Amino acid sequence: MEAFGIGVLFRDYRGGMTTTSEASHAATPSVNGLAPEWIRVPQACYRFSVSKSKLYELIASGHIESISLREEGVARGTRLIRCQSVRDYYEKLAAEQNGMTRP
Repeated sequence: MEAFGIGVLFRDYRGGMTTTSEASHAATPSVNGLAPEWIRVPQACYRFSVSKSKLYELIASGHIESISLREEGVARGTRLIRCQSVRDYYEKLAAEQNGMTRP
């Protein structure tokens, strides 16, 4: 509930404070009821309850897929995370921790 353009404060999943406008910015909209296949890093952190540093760790170790959209010769770009790869990694981790092996 926002009044006069000021977001309402609430505690986020990491224990910090955020506003409703920040949370809605981090949420990824769906198109025609379908969730996007690729999302930006802030949305991935919010959606999958993982820190940015841990997300980049998982990318570097090859556990989850990502791509960088950038123009040739430009150092910076937009990092996108494949949602299904994060879900697959979480399922694999859950299976291992519950003593089950995944085929």
